[in-house]
This record gives sequence, structure tokens and C-alpha cells, in this order.
Amino acid sequence: MKNDNVPFAGRTPLATIASGNLDDLREVAQHIDTFRSGLPGLVAVCQP
Repeated sequence: MKNDNVPFAGRTPLATIASGNLDDLREVAQHIDTFRSGLPGLVAVCQP
């Protein structure tokens, strides 16, 4: 799904990662961490 947040510039998170730019990868990782921190049930399931 297209993401209109500023760092993604209308690209999907996967397309952003595929760009090869490490700054883009960092932005995606920060968004994932922020998303996970707001979903305690998901965080519990994702922990090893």
C-alpha cells in the first residue's frame, strides 16, 4: 500500500527499502518501531 508520509514520498515501504538508501531503510525501521510500540498485543507475539 502506498504511504504518503513525508519520508516515503508516496512509495510503499518495500519500495523505500529497495531503493538501497540507508537513510530510507532507517526511516522504515523507525516507522515499524513506532507502529509496534502502539500495539502491545502484536509486540508480545513478535518477541522471540
